[in-house]
Amino acid sequence: MKALHPVILYYFFVGLAFFGPLLSYISYRSIVPVCAFAAIGSVFSIGRVRFFAIINEISIIPKLVTCLFFLWLFGTTLWAPDTSRGLISAMKFLGSWSIIFCMCIGALHLNQRTAEKVLVFLSISLSVVIFLLVSDLVSNGMVSFLLFKRKYIPLYGFFWFKPTVTLVTLGALVLSYKCWALEKKALSVTMVISIFFMVIMLNSKTLGFAIPFSLLGAIFLVSCGKHRVKILIGTIFISTTILVGTIGKTFTANDISSALPELSHERDNNAFLEELAQRDNEIFSATVRIIERSAVLSLIRRAYIWEYSANKIKQKPFLGWGLGASRYIGNKEKVMDPNRVIFGELLPLHSHNFTLQVWMETGLIGFVLFLALSYTVLAKADLTIRASLLERVYLLTIPLISIILWYLNYGAWTSWWLHQLGFIIAMTIISLQLKHPSNTSHEKR
Repeated sequence: MKALHPVILYYFFVGLAFFGPLLSYISYRSIVPVCAFAAIGSVFSIGRVRFFAIINEISIIPKLVTCLFFLWLFGTTLWAPDTSRGLISAMKFLGSWSIIFCMCIGALHLNQRTAEKVLVFLSISLSVVIFLLVSDLVSNGMVSFLLFKRKYIPLYGFFWFKPTVTLVTLGALVLSYKCWALEKKALSVTMVISIFFMVIMLNSKTLGFAIPFSLLGAIFLVSCGKHRVKILIGTIFISTTILVGTIGKTFTANDISSALPELSHERDNNAFLEELAQRDNEIFSATVRIIERSAVLSLIRRAYIWEYSANKIKQKPFLGWGLGASRYIGNKEKVMDPNRVIFGELLPLHSHNFTLQVWMETGLIGFVLFLALSYTVLAKADLTIRASLLERVYLLTIPLISIILWYLNYGAWTSWWLHQLGFIIAMTIISLQLKHPSNTSHEKR
């Protein structure tokens, strides 16, 4: 497959690979316009006629599932607390889906030489970001403060690191896979070790859990053969159903809070954060203290959020509360844990679990359609990829990490997170375009 303007396509994807991680370090939302430019460049470079021809080549079932899902998504806004806001959310998600689709088509049209250069720029960008992260650890956060921030806010700084570390980790895993496939195994192992070092140094509990668990899950799914995608989607559906049915009944958030270790600061969490924010001479150490403290508190707060979301799902299980309802149905209630602290809103913006949010807002119908859409995409990707068992385990680990992070942290319709996923998918496609030199020489003969 060749693009009409391959040079333009090359420059757009070089920009995506280089500026994606780098700008995400400055502002996690910057990944959205960077991906949008790459999508526009893909359509322009490939040509509208050819692009529509590619869409026409897609089989009827994925098209039907996609149309049904988005029709239902827009339909749920009719009974949402704020219909206009719900429509905006639906259009944003449709836009994100379109951008990711266009980026992936563009990535498929890169040739061997271009794909190699794009990954080189990705490695440069990731190296710079990793250097900045390590520099912040050594310099007590002053490097980022001096380069990017007029006024450093520790709370924002903490959240700012979260998406950056996620993007760097997933991007480095993509590069590590390709280095291994090209028999640069020492470099591949070095990159994996650096990822674990970074996760440990930044005390990222979620990534520390997601990486080994995803690796074990990938080994299991590969052993399942051609049914692995069905098992993955079925596991997501069953686990969510069990969570909705048991939390608040078999066990409660208060039970989880009581079972976890006590903290040294038994007080209002907001007061604790405000105290840290006032310590100007402890810029990055304050952020680290928030991370250390939040390991236990995050789990407890998520338990309360999930319990509240599950109760709302049980009230309207089939039709849901309407798209965007998460912003309204829990923002007036506070989490009051008798054992620990006051956390704030009972449902802040979203459920911090994409399956619970999809089910709560769009109902069981929307949740099933969402999983059906996910199945069609993953099944097609699984059939297309040609890889050894070891490579397939590695490739499966990357989406499993993303799913676990999405399950534990992010909202279903969060634009910057969806575009981060799109970025990683596009870079994975580009890495798969690269072939071992022996294979390319054999093909030429």
